[in-house]
Amino acid sequence: MKTPFLKLTTFSSLLLAPTFALAHPGHESTAFSSGLTHPVTGIDHLIMLLAFGLLVGCLSATKAQKLV
Repeated sequence: MKTPFLKLTTFSSLLLAPTFALAHPGHESTAFSSGLTHPVTGIDHLIMLLAFGLLVGCLSATKAQKLV
């Protein structure tokens, strides 16, 4: 019972994954470098990256390896 559900879930998530890239409209023709620097140029993305880094840094080494 679990195997068909897992296959269906995996297939549907892979099928829908490219639509998540449309979350930022207006970036269809920009360069690869702008997409690469996007996470560190937006303040909301930068705060999230710093918070995740602090969280992983505060956890013990074994818990951090499981999280990442």
